[in-house]
Amino acid sequence: MITDKRIKISYKTYAYANEIIIAKDNKEYQLSLIDGSCEGVIKGLDYQYVTTDEKELLIMTFSEDVGLFTSRHYDLSPELIIAKGSNIIFSIFKENQ
Repeated sequence: MITDKRIKISYKTYAYANEIIIAKDNKEYQLSLIDGSCEGVIKGLDYQYVTTDEKELLIMTFSEDVGLFTSRHYDLSPELIIAKGSNIIFSIFKENQ
């Protein structure tokens, strides 16, 4: 039985590389291409930034299935799949300056 239905999503970028982590039920599922070269981009994860005076949106669209893992041993089968066609939107509100 699942009693904790909270999910935490983290997205990071560094140079061209990116990383996504989803935490659910005290377990983290991740895919990170942030490493020494920082040139790799997660295939199938497209994103755009939209800004207004009040907020900034990060719109992430999955053009392919993207597999997430519980460790950095990415040669194993993914343990969580973000399905093609899924969207995640982060809305960041700007403070008055």
